[in-house]
Amino acid sequence: MILAAVFESLLNPVVIMFTIPLAAIGSLWAIIFTGNSLLNTNTLIGFLILLGIVVNNGIILIDFTRILRKRSFRRSRALIIAGRARLRPILITTITTIVAMVPLAMGKVDYVTSIAAPFAITVYWRPFFEYPFYTDIYTNRIFRT
Repeated sequence: MILAAVFESLLNPVVIMFTIPLAAIGSLWAIIFTGNSLLNTNTLIGFLILLGIVVNNGIILIDFTRILRKRSFRRSRALIIAGRARLRPILITTITTIVAMVPLAMGKVDYVTSIAAPFAITVYWRPFFEYPFYTDIYTNRIFRT
């Protein structure tokens, strides 16, 4: 409801919400692959952080696309320009998140493996399943101008 009020549209929040399953698939696969529990409190906290990052990235892309559409760009051209312009800030925030989570995800101490590893793995694996779709837009594979 808040996103619908901010964007003054019901379509844009739906588009943002459809990016959440892409990130969740990567995190669920990583949790199952590493043998961690899905019902762990730290895993669920990691999912909350994951949702915040994904929604923030979606808002950044959709908002800039709306700005370009108001400047009378076609839909496909606005998506390409927004993808190219906002890919760098999104990748910078993702890289800093991954760099911060690597020591937690790869730790060998008892404390780290039992408490911090599921949290870090949940956040760490998100981009590997989400960003191929961003790069498709970035390299003009989806929208031709």
